[in-house]
Amino acid sequence: MTRKLRNLSARDQFGRDWLMENTWCDHCNVANLGIDKPCEYEDDGHVFIERICRGCGNLVKS
Repeated sequence: MTRKLRNLSARDQFGRDWLMENTWCDHCNVANLGIDKPCEYEDDGHVFIERICRGCGNLVKS
């Protein structure tokens, strides 16, 4: 696996806002709490976003 960082700010404002607010946290089991500190990367041809859940503070990956 080769993790290659991507530039989340290269997305349009609507896309960034949508990704920041429309979330699911497996720990909270709650939708749309929002996220902090997003990090977008590509791994094995798939794009992922890691972030911190605003509800519980756990790392969320999608």
